Amino acid sequence: MTPLPLGILALAGGAGGPAFDLLETQVLATSETSVTFSSLGTYATDYKHLQIRLSNKSASTNSQLYLTFNSDSGSNYAWHELLGTGSAVESYASSSQPRIQIVPLPPTTGFTGGVVDILDPFNASKNTTTRSLSGQAEGIYNQIRLGSGVWMNTNAVSSITLTGGVNIASLSRYSLYGVKG
Repeated sequence: MTPLPLGILALAGGAGGPAFDLLETQVLATSETSVTFSSLGTYATDYKHLQIRLSNKSASTNSQLYLTFNSDSGSNYAWHELLGTGSAVESYASSSQPRIQIVPLPPTTGFTGGVVDILDPFNASKNTTTRSLSGQAEGIYNQIRLGSGVWMNTNAVSSITLTGGVNIASLSRYSLYGVKG
């Protein structure tokens, strides 16, 4: 039996690595404009970070999925993105935005899969940052994306809202996990 490298053990929660607990899952029965995870302050004593694992697509046209904290829609966010298609690499960045762009929301037959880490959301002495990884292998949407974002506010996170530029399709799935220290 070959032992797993230490990095793999840490991701799996072994060897003293972080533990992931499923806190809530939302699966859309109909198309919706947004998904919200609220009352997150109740997790502050048990978890250091949060993670959203998702599978989603648009109900109509090509768009993006965005994230906001605590219903803050002011120009308090910035994000960066690196996109690879197998034949090209592109990068994007934007500051003073009303939300963080996290993953694509394409109108395809398949769903975009992704993971969004929300780092130190309950620490009221620094800004909350995010990192995201998403991908899809279908036609012109054959791509992988790596992103990061920041909420320029030191308030503890009490809610997370995911909003599409268009309606999010039914059967899109969002699972919120707590990550222990």
